[in-house]
Amino acid sequence: MDHGDMDHGDMDHGDMDHGDMDHGDMDHGDMDHGDMDHGDMAPAGIPLAEGAEDRDGLEMDVLHLPLGPVLPYWPPGVILRCVLHGDVVTEVRVQAEPLLGSVAFTAPRTPGAYECDDILVLLALAGWSPGENLARKARDACLDEEPERAAQLLGDLRRKLDRARLLHWMLRDLGRLEPADVRGQGLPEHVVGDVYDRLLAMVDRARVGLLSRDARPAADVEALIGVLPQLVEGLELASVRLVVASLSVSSAFTEASEGAHA
Repeated sequence: MDHGDMDHGDMDHGDMDHGDMDHGDMDHGDMDHGDMDHGDMAPAGIPLAEGAEDRDGLEMDVLHLPLGPVLPYWPPGVILRCVLHGDVVTEVRVQAEPLLGSVAFTAPRTPGAYECDDILVLLALAGWSPGENLARKARDACLDEEPERAAQLLGDLRRKLDRARLLHWMLRDLGRLEPADVRGQGLPEHVVGDVYDRLLAMVDRARVGLLSRDARPAADVEALIGVLPQLVEGLELASVRLVVASLSVSSAFTEASEGAHA
């Protein structure tokens, strides 16, 4: 095979006139990116994240996320409309749904059961299963009309909480309210302190209430939910849920709705 017969001269690369492919004809201006409205990119009606400047000056995704009203371990009738930078809440607007918040439960009120539910919810969100199980047993004892048994279980829970150093560390300084904040905003005294302080107060109040069987005045629901923005801004989502649970908003809503329908 004589390569000499293959006259490369016959393949005139000059015939491949790249000038015929005028890249100028491919006018990128014809691809008008303005026609692609990114605002329409909301699959199934769920808005996508947008860009915004983070606290350190770098651009970061921003997501508008509503928390509630239908969410496990979430108080009825409350919606937190949050702006997230990553998983950190930077802006919060509270919305209360009167329809959801004013629905009265058909079952009669059982002393201590709602308070035990509040404790159960907070411990479940914290992932502390030993305390969650005790709170559930105490709640069931309340429903079985065994207040002494429920109070005993809450006493056992209180002693376990005193030794739960990891739980204390996790809840420490979350959603702290000073006494002056509480007095100035019409909040009940038992919400003073951080999430851990409020957890202990929840257990103590439920136990004392079961033993004394004294009715307590209902907390001001509007004051409780009104304080949420100042408590949760700057926290991660998991911490936000712990702070909300520590305010016993569910019991306050229930007591208020029962009072309205009494």
